[in-house]
Amino acid sequence: MSSDHTSEAQPKASAIAQRLLAHARLCEQIARECWNEETAKKLRLMARDCAQTAAQIAPLRETNHSTRH
Repeated sequence: MSSDHTSEAQPKASAIAQRLLAHARLCEQIARECWNEETAKKLRLMARDCAQTAAQIAPLRETNHSTRH
C-alpha cells in the first residue's frame, strides 16, 4: 500500500516542482525589468528559493521530461 502512495506522490511532486521552476523564471524576468533595486533583490531571492525547493522535492531528472517519439 505504501508503494501506491509513493507512486502517486511522485507525479504530484514533479508537477509542483515544475510550477516552482516556472515561478522562479517569472521572478527572475520581473527582477531584470524592475527599476527598484530593493524589489528586484527580493524577487531574485524568491526565485532562488523557488528553484531550491523544486530541486528538493523532485530531482532535476524528474522535472525536465523529454518527449520520446
